[in-house]
Amino acid sequence: MIEGANEKIILATIEEGGNNPTNRFSTLKVAANCGVSEFLIYDHFKSKIALLNAADLYLSKLLFAYSEEAVKINDSFSDFFSDLMLFQVRHPSWNGFWLNYSSIFPRFSLEREENPASVPLSLLQALRKYFPDASFPDLDEAFRFIIRETICFARYVIYSEVPGNAHRIEVESRIVYGGLNAFKKDKNL
Repeated sequence: MIEGANEKIILATIEEGGNNPTNRFSTLKVAANCGVSEFLIYDHFKSKIALLNAADLYLSKLLFAYSEEAVKINDSFSDFFSDLMLFQVRHPSWNGFWLNYSSIFPRFSLEREENPASVPLSLLQALRKYFPDASFPDLDEAFRFIIRETICFARYVIYSEVPGNAHRIEVESRIVYGGLNAFKKDKNL
């Protein structure tokens, strides 16, 4: 995707953004964590917003590609949903970055000049496998809902005592899945 210093800076940005909400994000910490000067960051990315947008684009592409592959290999929606939950659990700093900064969730991210990240048409078409009668705007909204719920669930698992308690994980996943079913019913999906 991105080579050399830019990728190093972007990965450090994701790590910093995943651990710090919008009012504590520091390009100085990003520079220290990737072993470059803060001046180099601003040489590659003209502003903090440009840096956050580049990191958001990087992660969004990974998420969209992973989701398309997950649709292909999972016949049932619940398997697809579980696959996305496991993906989120494996990437704790990504979850924080998405919730704090991603334009996938414009209500939760910094104000940007750009529109929210567009879910690729190919992914929306793939999601028709689970929601055959849904319109593209409803599929887009459903995908954002699914990702937000799987991220929140993963953060709960990562930052609590849940990993040792399989019953609690099962209960929490049913709660999340119940919310999704209510969303689907509301949207007639």
